[in-house]
Amino acid sequence: MVSKRGWLQMKYLRRWPWIAQQEWHDVLFMHWPVPYDLLKPYVPAPFTLETIDGQAWITVVLFEAKNSRLRFMHSAISYPSFLQMNVRTYVHFNGFPKEVFHPQGM
Repeated sequence: MVSKRGWLQMKYLRRWPWIAQQEWHDVLFMHWPVPYDLLKPYVPAPFTLETIDGQAWITVVLFEAKNSRLRFMHSAISYPSFLQMNVRTYVHFNGFPKEVFHPQGM
């Protein structure tokens, strides 16, 4: 079953054809509750933090990126594999759930 968040992302994020691809391997998602007031200064306007029981959440995603390439680029010349880390939190924008990616070292 697709969650409400997943359904909204599928419905509203696919307005244009894809321009690039990337495969994620050996993925690790780690989630932590964070006090709303601590995280709020790092979320730009006009986004509003999504909370559960008054707590905001931050997620760190570690993975190996493989086969990164632009849409019309042949797979034989894709970008070499590399390790990547995403740091994100969850927000609302115009009534829809979104994610905000934070620069590392925030």
